[in-house]
Amino acid sequence: MKLYFEKQLNILTFYGLITGGDSQWKKFFALLLRFLTVDFMMLLLFIQLKDISDMADFTILINLLFGSIVTFVRMKSMIYQAYRIQKLRHELKMELKSYKMNEKFQRRISRMEKILNFVLVFVFTGTLSEATIPIFSYELAFKMYNPFDLNNSLVFWATVAYQQISIFVISRLETSMDALQNSYLAYFSAMQEQLCDELENLPSTQRRTATFDRRDKLIEIFKLQKSLKKMCKEIQEIFNLAYFIRGLGAVLLLCTSVFTLVETDDPSFKYGFLFYSIGMLIQLIVFFYYGNEISLLSNRFSYSLFYSGWHEKDDQKTTLMLMKFSARPIKIMTMKIFQVDLSTYLKICNFAYSMYALLENINNSK
Repeated sequence: MKLYFEKQLNILTFYGLITGGDSQWKKFFALLLRFLTVDFMMLLLFIQLKDISDMADFTILINLLFGSIVTFVRMKSMIYQAYRIQKLRHELKMELKSYKMNEKFQRRISRMEKILNFVLVFVFTGTLSEATIPIFSYELAFKMYNPFDLNNSLVFWATVAYQQISIFVISRLETSMDALQNSYLAYFSAMQEQLCDELENLPSTQRRTATFDRRDKLIEIFKLQKSLKKMCKEIQEIFNLAYFIRGLGAVLLLCTSVFTLVETDDPSFKYGFLFYSIGMLIQLIVFFYYGNEISLLSNRFSYSLFYSGWHEKDDQKTTLMLMKFSARPIKIMTMKIFQVDLSTYLKICNFAYSMYALLENINNSK
């Protein structure tokens, strides 16, 4: 059975973000698809800005434009780091063979998969809901620059099709990139939790048997913890820019989403936008939650080591070496500016609400 992060890597390989053994025409198709649905859509939305006068339309356009910019930057970052992502994939698969992947481990990973699949349902429900707007009201789901006459039925439905395909591709790319990053963090937190449990359940030296050596077990845990720290540092370097743009984009996307939901009257667009926003919000919570879990469990590792019977003479040197190594807990940072944890998530929400209040004041003053 494929691991969850491998499924996301396969999806991103289809869109050409991760290099594989695909033929040249598949790579060309992926490049063309990304250009038409992300790059070209971003350009059309940017040109449309000069013709927007209504505040509600402006926030919708800003939301879509900035969302496509975030997707564009994250795509380029992932293409640039494709080799290192593949390398990390191999390292993690090899490292997981050293873990028991017991029921507790499996339960944590299963919970993560259910949440991310739930997000996927929400996002695509929102996308499908927005697709009904042209059918019932004969209007585009959102305004964008179009040099042709929309009164022409063929032009109108061709534009509708282009919008829906673009939104679908952007949504799929965003959810897959988020799911990849979140699944890596979920596996790391599960691995860290298992190392803590093994330390806490480690027998004392008095109960050493012919088949069990406590010192050897401590050295094995030390090696696994060292490898885990290395992979956490690696993922931080790989997704550094992606994490930063994700956090920065979340502020603007959250405030414009709330403003749009309050000001928009069209039920199809409102429900579609609501489902999409909830899905992306859950994805964001999961990201910061697992970053927070890694830090907490890394702190727990030091305490687990302290209470693991280190005072036994035979183990003091090994234990002290491990204590020194684990003195600094693992922290997932982005651009060395903010830590990926729940306190940062709350700051983002507070700042997004402040921006929403500012938009409301500007709108009411007109």
